[in-house]
Amino acid sequence: MHRYIIPMTFSLLIAALFAAVGWLIVAPEFEPVITCLTLLTAITGLFIDRWLSEREHRRRLLRSLTHEIYLNLQVLKQLEQITTAASSNGPLMLPRFYNATLSIVIASGVFSTDMDSQLWKMLHNWLQRSNETNNRLTATEAYTLQNPASASLFYEKLSKGEVMVQTRDSLITLSKHLLNAYCEESGIEEDTVLFAVSKSVS
Repeated sequence: MHRYIIPMTFSLLIAALFAAVGWLIVAPEFEPVITCLTLLTAITGLFIDRWLSEREHRRRLLRSLTHEIYLNLQVLKQLEQITTAASSNGPLMLPRFYNATLSIVIASGVFSTDMDSQLWKMLHNWLQRSNETNNRLTATEAYTLQNPASASLFYEKLSKGEVMVQTRDSLITLSKHLLNAYCEESGIEEDTVLFAVSKSVS
């Protein structure tokens, strides 16, 4: 029901504005002038409110997405250290990349505009890479727990394999793009810990 409130309100305001203009033509006095100006202000306010609401929605999604990217950069650092850790600790419970916020952002379609086309492609690419890597991490974890003697070999292949290289490149590219193109809009400064991690792993 709420989706019809704004269109109905806008339609009623337009109808009232036409009536006020007709009143002004018939009786060019001070009162119909004030009425016309008041209605114009109300109509303009609807557009401004909608624009501000959409901008705030974008900002919140950007901040949530940036935080998830920060968490994934931490996961990437953990995965890059598993080869040395495996030699002394044996099979490990492997971390997974987070993509719940990413899925919400993509489903919202907020960044599907021409202005955000580069980010839109990067988001889909990262979703594909993170899902593929998470599936491989699950398979590797299950195998190494059953075959601990081969853990070191599997971890080395995992960390240096093509899939991990592509995943790393996709994540770093996305984090840098968010830093360079959306820092001001998201309200997150370049010197925050969120992006310091991005610089340290690049």
